[in-house]
Amino acid sequence: MTLPFEQNYVEPFYSSKLQVVWAATNQLPATAKIYKVVPANFSSSAISNLTALGGSANLKRGAMNLYKPTDGRLPLEKVPDKARAYELGIGLLAKLEIPVGELMSEGGKPVAGYSPGTRGHMDKATRKMITEPCTMGVQFRRALDGIECFGQQVRIQFESQEAMTQLDVRWCGVQADKTCVVATPDQIISWIKEGRARAHPIETTGQRWIRVADIKKVTIRQVRLCYDAEPDTENPEKFPNYLYPYLGIEAEIEFSSTDRETLGISCPIIKEALSSANRKTSEFNILPKTFFENEARREGSQ
Repeated sequence: MTLPFEQNYVEPFYSSKLQVVWAATNQLPATAKIYKVVPANFSSSAISNLTALGGSANLKRGAMNLYKPTDGRLPLEKVPDKARAYELGIGLLAKLEIPVGELMSEGGKPVAGYSPGTRGHMDKATRKMITEPCTMGVQFRRALDGIECFGQQVRIQFESQEAMTQLDVRWCGVQADKTCVVATPDQIISWIKEGRARAHPIETTGQRWIRVADIKKVTIRQVRLCYDAEPDTENPEKFPNYLYPYLGIEAEIEFSSTDRETLGISCPIIKEALSSANRKTSEFNILPKTFFENEARREGSQ
């Protein structure tokens, strides 16, 4: 079995001398479900509302889409702020009959992410550049039994006059296939030592090159269950037939008593969905803690 986290730009995470310590304070659930992916069951009223807005749906892919670009030369008026975009987004979710109970939430309220856009122009009188908001994107992420499912979300973009210009819904149909016992911390540590975990490298300015063989100790600080419904990275038309839970780990890796970094790792969480054991020696880039320290200094000096 190949799990989604084995396909998405990851590196083997194995060393025969690796010491792994569990120090996570958050608790894992006792069980987790495997879901079978089926065609979406969008209602006729939801499809009718989408069509009236100018969008279209693909039931097989569980997708709804709309793209209505505006004339960028026109004056900007009433581009919604975050609060208004959230309000408009919640209203649209109701029209599309997206179940609010399947959204990532905090305190019973759906959590949203935002992507504001701006445009600039030269003021003829002052000869100064004027920047003004031109778009506001809002995103709601899907959760299955309270567990985030990557690749499943609703993205909306609003522009002038609060007009919706883009809509991208990824909401496949799912059926609970099996309920499985979640692994214990000792079992998870054993799987990591077997080479079943994968590390998430970073390619960016300020990166640090590391060798897994040089890591003396791994301390697991935070853990969370995840699902992944993203298509295959090499074949965008190939989507998973089943959604398997796995574990996202925030780990502290120690090279020496004075040299520690933070690394993201993915690992199996149920025996029914084990990744392959990969014991290859690996080297890759990570984002070092000095990167964040430097960013904080830059922000403080502004």
